[in-house]
Amino acid sequence: MLEKLNKLPSWINKNMPKYEGVDFVAKPIDSSFNDKTTLTVEVKEDGNDICVYKCNIDFLADKWLGFYLLVVIWNTEYKPKSSMGNLIIEHFTKSIKEFCNDEMPSIENRFFTSGNLTVQKGGKPFFNKLNWNIVELSNLDVKDSSLLEALTQVEHSISKAIPATNNILDAEPSNISFAFLEF
Repeated sequence: MLEKLNKLPSWINKNMPKYEGVDFVAKPIDSSFNDKTTLTVEVKEDGNDICVYKCNIDFLADKWLGFYLLVVIWNTEYKPKSSMGNLIIEHFTKSIKEFCNDEMPSIENRFFTSGNLTVQKGGKPFFNKLNWNIVELSNLDVKDSSLLEALTQVEHSISKAIPATNNILDAEPSNISFAFLEF
């Protein structure tokens, strides 16, 4: 099934290259983030580089297709508009949902997650407003054991990524929380 995901960048570039006046350029699937299957999308406005968003993609717990550890790496010379974060999340979720519905309709167990959320960067309030669930595994009540296993794998990936990306993520592994949205 993961070979079908290699079509995702070309699908995005064909079907959603522009969203709300902003250009999105998906790069070929690679392993540039955490040495795992990675979707990378460059975001541009008026020809200027705004940011790059990346996420890992994998089947977790042998049942769940996860688009996880979404991270946005901003161009330090760009001052993002307050709505740009929402726009990026909308493009990310809408393009992947539509791709999965078109190309992989038989896979019903799918989810998105953010990377680690920190108080300093305001991630929890941001994702709360978008109606994503905030996950802290120590307080999580999930009835589906395979989903719990998949979310535990996401948490493990985040804890491994923290030391390597401590300029992006500023929390200790024991304080991991992330946003989750099933689709």
